[in-house]
Amino acid sequence: MDPSVSPRVPTPDTSHVGLQKAFPDVYEAAEDSFLFLDALAEDIRFLLRRRPALVLEMGSGSGCVISFLRKLFLLRVASSKGLPGETPTGGQTGPERNARCSGHPDTAHDSSHSTSSCSSSCSPSPSSSCSFFVPRFLAVDCNLSATAATLETARRAERNERREREGGERPSEGGEAPNRGAIGSASASQEENENCRGAIDVLAGDLFGGFRSQSRREPPWSPSSACSPSLGEAQKPGRTVGIFDVILFNPPYVPGSPRGRPPSPADWAWWGGEDGREVIDRFLPQAIAYLSPSGVLYLLLEKRNKVDEVVAHIEAQGFAAEQVKRRKINGEDLSVWRFTRL
Repeated sequence: MDPSVSPRVPTPDTSHVGLQKAFPDVYEAAEDSFLFLDALAEDIRFLLRRRPALVLEMGSGSGCVISFLRKLFLLRVASSKGLPGETPTGGQTGPERNARCSGHPDTAHDSSHSTSSCSSSCSPSPSSSCSFFVPRFLAVDCNLSATAATLETARRAERNERREREGGERPSEGGEAPNRGAIGSASASQEENENCRGAIDVLAGDLFGGFRSQSRREPPWSPSSACSPSLGEAQKPGRTVGIFDVILFNPPYVPGSPRGRPPSPADWAWWGGEDGREVIDRFLPQAIAYLSPSGVLYLLLEKRNKVDEVVAHIEAQGFAAEQVKRRKINGEDLSVWRFTRL
C-alpha cells in the first residue's frame, strides 16, 4: 500500500453478508476481492493524479471494494499532504466537471432501484480547503439484495469514521466539553459536506442497462489539462464521451455451463458461462462507451478467461494495458488489470 496514504487501511466490515446472515444470497468477499483491494491500494497514487469525479463499481456484491476505495480517497484528503505535480481541486476543475460531481449522477432511468448512503442535498465543494477532490461513488449490481448489502457496508464504514472522529476529540481543560457555539455549527456543517462528498449511491440493474444511452457532450478541452484526452480527440467536432472516470469490475469469471445463468442470485456472482467470459464479453463494449476520455478501467481476470485475448481486445479499442497485481489462490490464477485510453 502507498505509505503516503496510510500504513494500514482496514478491510470494510461485511459481517452482515454470507450464509445465515442478513444477506445470505450475496457474494461474500473472498480472496479475489482482497486481491482487488491490494491492487487499488497499490495504485492509489495513480488514481489521485487522475482526479476522478465519478467512480463506478459494477457488480458490487457486498460493497467491500467500493467502500475500501472510498476510504483510500478520504484518508488521502485527511492527510492534506500534496503529491508532486498536484494542486488543489479549485484550480483544475471546470464548470462541467464540477456539475458532474455535485449531487446524484443524472444518468439512471427512473424505473431502476436507486438509493444513496447520503442525502443528495450534499455535494462536492470545489472551494473546500482540502487539497484533493473526493469523487462520488456509484455501485451497480443485478442482485437487489447486493445493492442493499453494499449500502449497509457503506453505512457501517461511515459510522466507524464518525466514531473515530469523536474518539479523537478531547475535553477542554477542567474536563468540560469545548463550547462549540456558532463555530461548532459551522464545523458540523462542513463535516457533513465532507462526508457526503464521498457518498456511495447504489443502483440495481443488469450492467449498464439502468443508464441512458445518450452520452454527455463535452465542452472544449485544454490540451495541457491533466484530465484531457489526446489533442486529436479534443479537436473532433461534436465529440461525445462517457461519464465515469473510474470503472471497477470483479466479474463472474468461473467457467460454467453455457446453457443459461443459474436461477439463484447467490450464483450470479461467480457464474461466467463458457470460458468464464459471458458477462465479461457483454460488459466490455458497454464499459468502454461509458468511460470518460481520461477514464480508467480496472478488471479482474482469471487464467481460464483467456487473459491475453481479453487484453488484446481492449488494447485494440485504443487502450493501454497494465497488470497491477497477480496472485495464484486455491488453484486460480488471478490478475487485476488497469486500462487507460491512449
